[in-house]
Amino acid sequence: QRVRKFADAHPESSSAGMLAVQAEINLQSWIPALKRLNELSESFPRNPNVYRGYNAVYVAWYTQTRERMHIEEATRKLRIATDLDPRDARTAMDASQLARVAGDLSSAMKHAERARALESYAGGPASRMLSDLHVELGYKALEGSQLEQARAAAAAARRVDASRAGSWVLEGEIALKSPTRDRFLRAYELAKKAKDLEPYHPGVNSLLARCHKGSATTALLIMGRYREPPAGTEGWDEARRKQVRQYRERYRRQAINDLNLALLLDPGAEDAPDTERTVRRLEQSSASTQAERQQKAREHYEKGLRHQIDGNRVDALYAFYESVQLSPRFARAHGRLVQDAVYLLNLLPKDDAEALKTARKYEEMAWRSLSALEALDLD
Repeated sequence: QRVRKFADAHPESSSAGMLAVQAEINLQSWIPALKRLNELSESFPRNPNVYRGYNAVYVAWYTQTRERMHIEEATRKLRIATDLDPRDARTAMDASQLARVAGDLSSAMKHAERARALESYAGGPASRMLSDLHVELGYKALEGSQLEQARAAAAAARRVDASRAGSWVLEGEIALKSPTRDRFLRAYELAKKAKDLEPYHPGVNSLLARCHKGSATTALLIMGRYREPPAGTEGWDEARRKQVRQYRERYRRQAINDLNLALLLDPGAEDAPDTERTVRRLEQSSASTQAERQQKAREHYEKGLRHQIDGNRVDALYAFYESVQLSPRFARAHGRLVQDAVYLLNLLPKDDAEALKTARKYEEMAWRSLSALEALDLD
């Protein structure tokens, strides 16, 4: 009401009037919004913002009713706005959004390209819009299993605006659909790049969660290869049996850790209940109970703290790593791991091949713990 009263009290201000129009749109009061725009068009017939306001009303109205007449009216008003100021990038962006809402991605791309050409600086809103449209086209290609076209769309999106995470998420989705053995690792690396650019991009956590689930599946498949034969089988002494049990335990723990991280990253996933059941089954398959695992995790954590005090930062790092492997929700252990990893990374020489391998290992450990901490915080 205050916005309306302010606009009524200042008829000489088109900005006040447009603010009132936006308030009506927010309330889905389409007719009052159009009435106010009619008054503004009489007072400011040469102001393209007024006609862009008509477009905003009709587009919002269309999303509620899906009546094509609203698209036609919006198109007509945007033509007037373009005639009044052909070099206004905002009008071209509105035209692109209108075409996108109407389902015409080809026209949306053309308008977005024109808006980008009119934009006064690189990497602005028009560039972001064009990049997002390339990503949307990529997803449509991906739905049709046209991986090369989807990959080309992701590359085109990055050429337009390399600061957006969407193209990396799309590439990660493409990697998951690729018939390669390292697809989960490849998708994981791409998801990390996306997360670095936009930590809260809506598709990143879901992609990371599916990568962890894929890694868990691989671990379970490897675990299944290691089986103890019946007692008395020739060539199977106790040492060999113990080694097999150790391998099975290692991959079982890896699968549990990956599945728990997946649940933390995407707790609302459709298959979350199945994932939780799998985790419980894997935890019960071990002789050690959950309480024992928690106790061992605390012991490793305390060992890491002692190593930190003594200045043995590498030993501390691996103690904290063991702790979070046993208890993926142990936030303090994750935090200490990241702290140690950053400290050690700063000490490593930059021009040594072995040091670079070690750095990649530390970065991977730290990155997983950072993902877990963020997920725990969101949880």
